[in-house]
Amino acid sequence: MSAFTKGIYDVLSADATLTGLLNTYGDNPAIFSNDPVPVNAELAYIVISSPIADIDAGQKDRDGREVIQDIRCYINADEDLRILDQISNRVRALLHRQAANISIVGYNVIIIEASGGVEAPTEEEVYGQIVTVRMELNSTTII
Repeated sequence: MSAFTKGIYDVLSADATLTGLLNTYGDNPAIFSNDPVPVNAELAYIVISSPIADIDAGQKDRDGREVIQDIRCYINADEDLRILDQISNRVRALLHRQAANISIVGYNVIIIEASGGVEAPTEEEVYGQIVTVRMELNSTTII
């Protein structure tokens, strides 16, 4: 799991409201950083994608990055869609403009923005929404 994904995972998995809306996998909330998820994982769950964009945003004295990741939220199609909205809205609330609440090894989070959820393409028996997260980061190491 990348440092960026781990930072997001730590925030999401520590929130009792969010994890109460999700199933569990093993002894952990059903929040995955691998795709596809394990075959025996039960909905509702979240998948944190690998970065879909990783842009150099370095400055004169330190490295910097702009990282964009999707967080996909899924439920069974026979569930109430309001549960999916609650999950994606909670993900957004936990991350949007919450730079002080996320820790990423080797970086200071300058800005974090979350947008969505927007409908995710899914199979017939699954509903999904995507929350997209954009982070601007500076390396903690001065060059």
